[in-house]
Amino acid sequence: MVPAPERDPNGMPIVYEEYNLDRDILLEALTDVSDYIHSHNKHITIVAIGGAVNVMMLKSRKFTHDIDFFIADSTNEDAEMLRDAAKQATLRTKVKLGGNWLNNSVALMIPRALRAELVLEAIEQNDVLHRGYGLTVIAAPWKYALCMKLNRIAAHKDKLHDPKDAARYFREHIIREGLNQVTVKTIQEWATYYTTQAPVEAIRKMDISYYTVFMEHGVLLEHD
Repeated sequence: MVPAPERDPNGMPIVYEEYNLDRDILLEALTDVSDYIHSHNKHITIVAIGGAVNVMMLKSRKFTHDIDFFIADSTNEDAEMLRDAAKQATLRTKVKLGGNWLNNSVALMIPRALRAELVLEAIEQNDVLHRGYGLTVIAAPWKYALCMKLNRIAAHKDKLHDPKDAARYFREHIIREGLNQVTVKTIQEWATYYTTQAPVEAIRKMDISYYTVFMEHGVLLEHD
């Protein structure tokens, strides 16, 4: 959890082993987290971004290694509660989750003011991955999720699934907005607003995946 990663006796950050987590495993683990928080008479809403959204909602991937999330401006009490609940889930589930299966390290990349705005957008979007008495998990705004993937592609740090993930997020956005295509300029304006990078090459790479999956182009290129 941000801001204080767990450390070993020598003061070094602990590197946790990762495991393939499917939808059923994640739902079971989140239920345990929710029950733990509820037992302490609290409720917390978190915004998930990345692979967990693809596994749990879009069902475009079978596995992920963790749930990346952020919240608007957590108190130390909330952070400790989530950390303790996540640890409890690792003890209760029948399979190994990994010590970092539920983490908000992504929050380090999001300015606080923007984070608060994204949470409000996610609540309005209302794509629920999990809802329990103590915990609600909602998907990050699709435009933002897209821009984060494009930023990774632009930095040449993308994995094989990243362009496909970006295409899925893009599809969700344009369908909900009743659009057929979006211009490169518009996508780059989104990226500028979110302080991410979206060069034409990254957008083209995403659109190639978009065409492969949906048999049509979602991006309106300048020459079109």
